[in-house]
Amino acid sequence: MGLAGFASVAVALRRGSGEWAPADAIRTRVMLHAAFLAFFGSLFAAASHWAGLSSGSAIRVGSAVLLGGGLYGLGASLVRLRRVDLSQHSALSPGVGWALRVGALLGIATQGIVVAGGFPGAWRALFLYGLLWHLVLAAFVLVRILFVRPDEA
Repeated sequence: MGLAGFASVAVALRRGSGEWAPADAIRTRVMLHAAFLAFFGSLFAAASHWAGLSSGSAIRVGSAVLLGGGLYGLGASLVRLRRVDLSQHSALSPGVGWALRVGALLGIATQGIVVAGGFPGAWRALFLYGLLWHLVLAAFVLVRILFVRPDEA
């Protein structure tokens, strides 16, 4: 979360005018959403386990948090992208966008499998994949925010 906060400050200072470009705002929201979702997914899983749930049930609770947050985040991002001016789309590479959508859909699908109770032997690995996906997404977006500017892309 410190990473997410640092990125927001770095972007605001780097622009000089203190104004946010729409692409920066979307990328910052995606980064913050991914970082907080990984944090709260793992927190809910750990708290559930400490509250007395079995390890498998606690993993399913964490996966439910990732699933719900992932669905919300994907839907909200797609809606926001439709509102961005075409001049800002240079910072939102279509190839990168498709790769992120595929990764998000895989993350949602894996958490859906865990929540639905499928493949119990793989729950830990699938939950870990979901957590790592969100952390990698946050780090990737941070790099894009810092080094790919809408007017430079």
